[in-house]
Amino acid sequence: SENWRIRQSAVELLGSMMFRIAGASGKVHVEGGSDDEGVSTEAQGRALSGSLGENRHNDLLAAVYALRSDPTAVVRNAAMHIWKTVVSNTPRTLRAILPRLMERLIAGLSAHNDDRRTTASRCLGELVRKLGERVLPEVFPILRGGLESGGPETREGVCLGLAEVLAAARKDQLAPYYADVVPVIRDAL
Repeated sequence: SENWRIRQSAVELLGSMMFRIAGASGKVHVEGGSDDEGVSTEAQGRALSGSLGENRHNDLLAAVYALRSDPTAVVRNAAMHIWKTVVSNTPRTLRAILPRLMERLIAGLSAHNDDRRTTASRCLGELVRKLGERVLPEVFPILRGGLESGGPETREGVCLGLAEVLAAARKDQLAPYYADVVPVIRDAL
């Protein structure tokens, strides 16, 4: 939504639902520490997947992860709290939800709303900075697929995403993937 209050309410409701399913109180203090450190357990993750189904669970986690980059601090903080409460291992979870997260980010980059574009751009940059070489081989084919299958807005979003990836990755991270990057850039042009 364009209204941050609606996004805040939605993320808080989503968190309440996920806490209830996972058996977490949501009242855990998770300030500080690494983003990789959460208070969740594998059993709570299995409970969420079992109740929601794997696809829905991944979709909700992708939404929460993206909202961690929201331009409004209240929404961002609520999403961060949910993430740290229901995710036990951030890198593993990100690799699991990457295809759905990338679909969401490309849609956000293609949106006409500035908040959605900002959120998607920040999220993609953080994803590349956080996982670097572990995520780059998967990101480029997804971006290329978006160029091939989408309409003009999707292609524009893919180009914005590609620019964010190139800006966030270090040169030494990109060097092994030039063979993947150059065709995507050529297709984008």
